[in-house]
Amino acid sequence: MNSLKKTQESWNAYTPVSKELLKQTEDVLDAFLHEKREEIEMQTNKFHKTFHAEKSEDENIYLCYLKQSVRYLEILLDDTSLEEDDAGVPSENGELEVDEYDTSYCASLMWKYQDMEADEITRKRRQAEFWVWYIKEAARLCDDPIKERIKVESFIPDPPMPAIKNAQDFVRAISSELDYIKHEKMDEEKKLVIHVCKHKNGEVCPKCSMFSDHIRMSLPVRDELRKFKGWKVELKNRLDFYYCDNESCSEEYFPARIQVGLTEKRSNFLYITKQKENEKIIRDLFGLS
Repeated sequence: MNSLKKTQESWNAYTPVSKELLKQTEDVLDAFLHEKREEIEMQTNKFHKTFHAEKSEDENIYLCYLKQSVRYLEILLDDTSLEEDDAGVPSENGELEVDEYDTSYCASLMWKYQDMEADEITRKRRQAEFWVWYIKEAARLCDDPIKERIKVESFIPDPPMPAIKNAQDFVRAISSELDYIKHEKMDEEKKLVIHVCKHKNGEVCPKCSMFSDHIRMSLPVRDELRKFKGWKVELKNRLDFYYCDNESCSEEYFPARIQVGLTEKRSNFLYITKQKENEKIIRDLFGLS
């Protein structure tokens, strides 16, 4: 609960949450703080009604994390087991992974993506700041001296994003694990589809740790980013599933791991396209008018 409260108290003009939803979140936290069951049920019901009334067709993953953080508090209150349908807002392009169900984890991502247009280094530093606070807060509650030995300065960010000179640079700036293949424009729909692939083939089995590049099947994956000058931009990729060739392993096959998720891709895309020096470069690279 403290994690969500910390995030909620930091909201500002950049945060993609309405004033009404902000007020509802404050009321939910206040109800949980005073541990009044009837008040909690009333405020959480009002929160969910407000959420569904405001959710737009343009997927706002920030709101997904907000709803899930409240949903997990409800699950803890009821002392029930977590089910697959307990994800806040599952959707084709914004579903939450299992490890994103937890309130603290959702709060850390809201802290990280408070300004979706911030650069990658700023987002990473904000995430580091949150988890430093989290460890210190847990240590304070447990009266553990570890809280005095953690400093956010110990987290060294990656080097700045390189300049964009070609389509490969553009794709790598969105996701460091992808390579550019080709692109196609759909003028009637005003959509740009960029075909990409992972630049490393193969994956390690999650059970036995044996490497495999023996593909069982591949499924198409489409990552809808955001609009650039009126053009919808989409990455078209494939998700490979690999056989585990270790005869003693019980894992028959497994998917390739995705290290850069959709939210991170969208944030990188927003940051890149908001830089004035990139506007003409991107237009010229993909022939956008």
